[in-house]
Amino acid sequence: MDSSNETMTSIQKNTGRYALVIGGSLAGLFAARVLADYFDMVTIVDRDIFPVTPDHRQGVPQSYHAHGLLATAFPIIEQFFPGIMNDLRADGAATARAGAGGSHCYIGC
Repeated sequence: MDSSNETMTSIQKNTGRYALVIGGSLAGLFAARVLADYFDMVTIVDRDIFPVTPDHRQGVPQSYHAHGLLATAFPIIEQFFPGIMNDLRADGAATARAGAGGSHCYIGC
């Protein structure tokens, strides 16, 4: 049995239990979303209190920098969060062409 099958078997055995994600970064939030398909409850622990409305958090100084996503990320994100790209556009995310391949990216400040 290769390691990918072993990992999937391990995840399936834990279905119905609790998962804990440490850190509410973008990576932590995506990890929590994936885990939500396999566990009854997923808890995210972060040192900051998440604001009710979009805002910068004290523990994330890079939140003031412009950020972008390559075009390859869009279908993956849309698969886990249906409608999010339209929501981002409606909330003011800008679209730009980046790189020689003309990839699109969303930029937020």
